[in-house]
Amino acid sequence: MPKNYLKLASSVLDRGFIRRHTLKLHELEKSTSNSDFRQSTDYVCEFLREAGFEKIERYALPCDGVTTYDDCTMPLAWDRTGRSTLEILDKSLPKKQRLLADTDIEPINAVIWSVPTPPGGVTAELVDLHNAENGDWDGFRGKIVLCDRSPNGTMLRNLVKSGAIGTVSYIADILDTNPDDVRWMNGVGYCSWYYQKGDKTIWNFSITPRKGAWLADKLRGGEKITLKAVMNTRVYAGETYTVTAVIPGRSGKELALFAHMYEPFLADDSAGVVISAAIGKAIRELVAQRKLPALEHGIRVVFSMERYGFSEFFHQPKRVKRIIAGMNMDSVCHPTLKVAGIPLELRQSPSTAPFFGEIIIRDLLRKNFPNVKFRETPGNLSDDTFAAEPPFDIPTGWLHTPPAPNRHHNTGEVFGGIDWDIAETVFQVITAYYAQIATVRPDKAEFRDLFKRISQAVAKDATDDLNRLQEEYDNGTLNIYAVN
Repeated sequence: MPKNYLKLASSVLDRGFIRRHTLKLHELEKSTSNSDFRQSTDYVCEFLREAGFEKIERYALPCDGVTTYDDCTMPLAWDRTGRSTLEILDKSLPKKQRLLADTDIEPINAVIWSVPTPPGGVTAELVDLHNAENGDWDGFRGKIVLCDRSPNGTMLRNLVKSGAIGTVSYIADILDTNPDDVRWMNGVGYCSWYYQKGDKTIWNFSITPRKGAWLADKLRGGEKITLKAVMNTRVYAGETYTVTAVIPGRSGKELALFAHMYEPFLADDSAGVVISAAIGKAIRELVAQRKLPALEHGIRVVFSMERYGFSEFFHQPKRVKRIIAGMNMDSVCHPTLKVAGIPLELRQSPSTAPFFGEIIIRDLLRKNFPNVKFRETPGNLSDDTFAAEPPFDIPTGWLHTPPAPNRHHNTGEVFGGIDWDIAETVFQVITAYYAQIATVRPDKAEFRDLFKRISQAVAKDATDDLNRLQEEYDNGTLNIYAVN
């Protein structure tokens, strides 16, 4: 009788493990200070031991603004060293209204990689970014600039060159829907995600759209606004870490779970790290209970800095050649389905490294979770699935909860919250998926049945796609630049 892998996965679902460790890891990392990351990775190593992983390894990566892996130059380290505040110097306003930002209340008010102000802070006039719409940036010298979007790239470079001493930023696009959210503005680089050593930089406060729009209205009305900014931060040469461990298998080959660390949200990606550990724990327990045979392939977890840390890891041939397939575990349980009605996304492994394991995941979802809406999308070489690039050749799938439009990295519930039910669904599905492909043997009937099932599904998908393309061609709706 065929095994019910989903039922097996459900039998070893440890809700307490997932919730307890997700909440604690988030608490350790929510300040996004590099000086906290040794403690957070200590904690990760602890619960990996609890989960029964072996060969637990943590190693340091330089945060020096120089060291480069692929096209990823590691940023300098950054710490928030004390309370950082932004206030209007106007005693006619109520104290609560004068205070625009306070990291004791919302840590991400201080934008990551902001340089410090002089001790005691700095006082300057606030001006609007739109004053430079004619290309004249000279009026920003010595001023604080109000930006209605996250400053980066050419715009940020122009602000720095202009002599502006700092910025105050908000996301105008979500004023109507999420007026009290704060955006975590991490993409601050001139030509990549992060600054490099030698780049001249300024500080930035991220505030709510409600406060930002209020300031913009005052400036448009001709009102002069003076701000006092206190940014207690440190930018320095330091380090970050990669953590990896394995539940070993007989063949020496491995199935990997990739999850990034060091960001300030429960579902992005404290939960992904913990659920990855919980999957390995569950499969180990099923083997110990003799509900599964001994593993043919091991289960490896890799936790590091998004994109940048993984670029280093994937350039280690001895490690990479053991990995036959991977799943990205980033952002697997935002409450976007429950709150905003946005379906989960099952992203296929890129065509550079096809694997077709998504067919197993798709079937598990359809059969066991019919009320969980999801859509399938073609694979790509994104920041989360680039392990499938030809030099690394690791097929990488991704079952995740996409952010609501313009809500990515926002503190509001739709992104900053967590859907524990979806977390458990993803745990069960990926555990069942890996339990099957980690134990199936080529000389057994189950392998032949699985191969036949996947082959038939691939053929049906191909036929359906060709029929769809033919129909679109016939009725004139085919977009030849977006065929997928």
